[in-house]
Amino acid sequence: MTPQQFYKSKTRSEIEQLACAAKTTLSNFRQIALAGGSVSPKLAERLAEASGFEMTELEILYPDRFVASTVSKLVSPTESHSSSY
Repeated sequence: MTPQQFYKSKTRSEIEQLACAAKTTLSNFRQIALAGGSVSPKLAERLAEASGFEMTELEILYPDRFVASTVSKLVSPTESHSSSY
């Protein structure tokens, strides 16, 4: 789960608890989740641990890679593009 997915699926209270447990602020986590703010490897580690590993360090550090893979899983094999010659 990416930070944005986590942010959108949790209550404000749950997000505040995550931020506190990860030793960051709600504002900083919101910036990470909604605006693609930068994250240090140490903060990514703390966020992953604080989320109970609902978010992984890689999903936190590279959310774009995981959003694209989630979308591609939603496309069925019959909907894949084929080239015509």
